[in-house]
Amino acid sequence: MKHPKQPAELDADGELRFIPNLIIQWLIRTGRLDLDDVKTRADKGQFDVEDLRQIVQLSGYSLDNYFDLSFAESPNKDVATVVEQWLREHETAIS
Repeated sequence: MKHPKQPAELDADGELRFIPNLIIQWLIRTGRLDLDDVKTRADKGQFDVEDLRQIVQLSGYSLDNYFDLSFAESPNKDVATVVEQWLREHETAIS
């Protein structure tokens, strides 16, 4: 794995989403970063798919929407990793 999995947290609405990088969010909000353009360039081989996955995670995507993306890894593997990490950070046990 080239990049670490971005940690996730519950947002104010109770939705599990990747913790956003504020710089990436600002770049998207100001139009300096266009995720559709990045995806198009990745499809043409300009960017590695792992880089694409990471930038989408850093944008703060919800996990539900992330796993609908054509380039996302297997949801079973990713969800398990993110949920396990969240549970450890919050010292919560699955009963």
